[in-house]
Amino acid sequence: MSARRRRRIIGMVPRLGRAGFAAGRWAISHPRPFLFVSGLLAGLWMLWGYAQHADVFRITHVDLPADPAVRLRRPLIGEGLLTLDLGALADELKRRHPWLKEVRVVRRLPDTLRIEPIPRVPVAQVWVGRWHPVDADGFILPEGSVEP
Repeated sequence: MSARRRRRIIGMVPRLGRAGFAAGRWAISHPRPFLFVSGLLAGLWMLWGYAQHADVFRITHVDLPADPAVRLRRPLIGEGLLTLDLGALADELKRRHPWLKEVRVVRRLPDTLRIEPIPRVPVAQVWVGRWHPVDADGFILPEGSVEP
């Protein structure tokens, strides 16, 4: 770094200090905007806290696919829809069912959770003791057959 640039950066510190001091002095002499913004943020925080624990946002319906192999490990009825970690639930279902390419978990306000599994699509077959379908990513699907 050049000396000139270093001096310019060091020279900014007093300017920023003066600007911060002037802003603080203005905020003390004009408290209404500060109080309004503080009150607004406090109100929004309380509203969010209420929404997380309100009975309106409790899960009453879970839309599962027709495939009986995809099941939840624990019942979700009665849990908070806004506090549920959708990513963790999707990862858990994907780990338990590796033949699914992806699992989407979607909130449908006010009280429904929808689970959408996306299956892997076989594009080829390989011989490993018997014929197994393989998807485009090279994942060998578990269901195999003797015939191609």
